[in-house]
Amino acid sequence: MHFGAAFAFLGLASMVCAYSDHRVASLIGDVTAGNYGGAVQTAFELESEYRDDLIKEAIDGLFENNVRNLFDFAYRLNRDGGFMIVRESFPVEVERILDERFMKLMNRQDNLALKLASTVDEGGDRMAYGDGAGYITRNIAWKFTPLWENNGLYFYIFGVERNQYLKLAYSPDSAGDHTAYGGDSPTDNRYRWYLVPARIQGRNLYYIVNKEFNQPLKLGRALDWAHDRVAYGHNGDFHGNPEQFGWYITEY
Repeated sequence: MHFGAAFAFLGLASMVCAYSDHRVASLIGDVTAGNYGGAVQTAFELESEYRDDLIKEAIDGLFENNVRNLFDFAYRLNRDGGFMIVRESFPVEVERILDERFMKLMNRQDNLALKLASTVDEGGDRMAYGDGAGYITRNIAWKFTPLWENNGLYFYIFGVERNQYLKLAYSPDSAGDHTAYGGDSPTDNRYRWYLVPARIQGRNLYYIVNKEFNQPLKLGRALDWAHDRVAYGHNGDFHGNPEQFGWYITEY
């Protein structure tokens, strides 16, 4: 079970009676526990009964409980021939991300799109920022490349304009945060990320969490001369705080 899955699972048992069908709770429980074979089987059974409404109810439950395994489930459905279930029952951005479309990452707190700097440092890396100018350029376009590993889904997040992959620095700052950069070669877990769903006022957001440091992506509070904000991994708990750490992910 991934980090956060146990946290989300605690509230599921007490909520079973709130669902319209026991299979909704079963589906949520299987996804939360990483039992994707059982979850896929239940989804196919519901599809055969034309009960897409129950699948969507389960997806809503995964969002409300911030279940990290949402994308893992969608990936397994795609792999096992359930791509129509993903298309019809999941939020559109889930399908787009798994299709490796170009996406825009906009943080909730500041409404700034993630980008990479135009200049490189001595190691060839570029710092990541929230774009204060708000330009609609390819520098705010990103592609998620899925990687299935140890019964879990991770992503390489590729900056289309700069041809670099999002990562966190090795060394933290005084607050324990790791600065975000673009790098050329995705060689280790600092380049791997997973997405945790959240929802505010009916809108879907995602925590973008680094595998190596288990830190969610955030923007700093200081503004530079261009009104950009430096991107970091946050040293601390992020659950229950999508206002500060949530990102809207939409097609570019």
